[in-house]
Amino acid sequence: MGPHRKAQQRLVSNQWNQNFLTAKRYNCGALAVRLDDGERMGITNVKATVGNPADNSRTREVEFLVDSGATYSLVPSEILFELEITPHSIREFSLGNGEFVRRRLGTATFEYLGVRGDSLVMFGEPGDAPLLGATTLEGFGFILDPFRRELKPLPMHF
Repeated sequence: MGPHRKAQQRLVSNQWNQNFLTAKRYNCGALAVRLDDGERMGITNVKATVGNPADNSRTREVEFLVDSGATYSLVPSEILFELEITPHSIREFSLGNGEFVRRRLGTATFEYLGVRGDSLVMFGEPGDAPLLGATTLEGFGFILDPFRRELKPLPMHF
């Protein structure tokens, strides 16, 4: 590895750590760093099924960015309305850059690897990426392994 690449990695690592700390402080959405060669760091995507808790026949598979720093999951509004899931409230969220956004919230069923549960879900607006957030992950009993970039069973303690 040449000196230029090492310097680039240090810069990316420092920027990542700075962004990560900011994200944790604000409990915000997705963070990703893209290297010059197009390689992505810190990205984990999974396919999960979203459904209407009142009608099990209404489901849709969605590819999510796993974001353990986000409290709630986010699904595009058009998918939730297609599943006949309706919002029940509106909340304000702060992003890592300090910006505040308002999003509608509802309740959806999520299923991943045969594990199913209900969770609060944000109604995404144009430009919002589907996110699988911490409360949904914990409800599934999964945790993000940041080294392998995969979901693993969460050790349960009673």
